[in-house]
Amino acid sequence: MPSNFAYMSNDIEFTRMNGVLEQWNVYPLYTYDLPYASIENYDGLIISNFVDEEFLLEHRLVIERYLQQGGVVCSFAEAFLPWLPCRETWMRSNIPLRIREMVMIEPRHSIFKGVDPYDLNYRKGVKGFFSRGYMEPNRPVHPVITDEEGHYVAYIDTESSKGTMYISAGGDPFMIFRQSGNSTERIILQLIEWMTAEAMKNKGVVTNEDSDLT
Repeated sequence: MPSNFAYMSNDIEFTRMNGVLEQWNVYPLYTYDLPYASIENYDGLIISNFVDEEFLLEHRLVIERYLQQGGVVCSFAEAFLPWLPCRETWMRSNIPLRIREMVMIEPRHSIFKGVDPYDLNYRKGVKGFFSRGYMEPNRPVHPVITDEEGHYVAYIDTESSKGTMYISAGGDPFMIFRQSGNSTERIILQLIEWMTAEAMKNKGVVTNEDSDLT
């Protein structure tokens, strides 16, 4: 059976991506439908930055149960409330956006293989679209992207639950990279491929490729 993923957001974002998500086997999940959705049927849950965090905090056990069953969660939310098991919240960087640099950790995680650092940092010559903040995890995680001061902008957490979380302080590729016209367009497909491999690993399914944490 092909892998399939839920993309959780509020209505405003889905109006911009009508009919776009399905090409990656990604299907809309409205934030307020979370308590009634069978998310265990999805190989991964992608969370945009357009969500009602107070509602997610109220229903945080839904996501926690999914993770404890080996689920894969990818969050691009600039979270200010602790609705994920990791509990970190987003912090705005004090570095001016015009000089802040996103640094992809080497060796590259498979999500960002082949991505030009310039393309990640600039959009039509302007910086700041990928992320304006960072997170400070208080446990061992696998860093994927930092800023030049070493603050964690994106990382993978396999310690907080029996599942896997990819946490990014912004940088939703479905919103900012799907029509970029440069090397960042590959991020969506590579993210889906990694989530698929991670879901299979968590389910104990042997695949031809090992899930890439570094």
